[in-house]
Amino acid sequence: MQELFKILNTYDIKNKLFNVVIDNASNNNTLKKKLKKALNRRDISWDKAQNSISYLTHIINLMT
Repeated sequence: MQELFKILNTYDIKNKLFNVVIDNASNNNTLKKKLKKALNRRDISWDKAQNSISYLTHIINLMT
């Protein structure tokens, strides 16, 4: 998480983070929870349900 915030701060985009594109791996739920907590501690509102998009082509590939 520290590396992510280093990048967000370097490019001054932490207030502009909108969506995160993820596959359906279970560890991504952990990432979303930690990201939400970290952003909220910095007074940045970010909803893990509304601001994440599943990588649809990855899911379709797994189904075939």
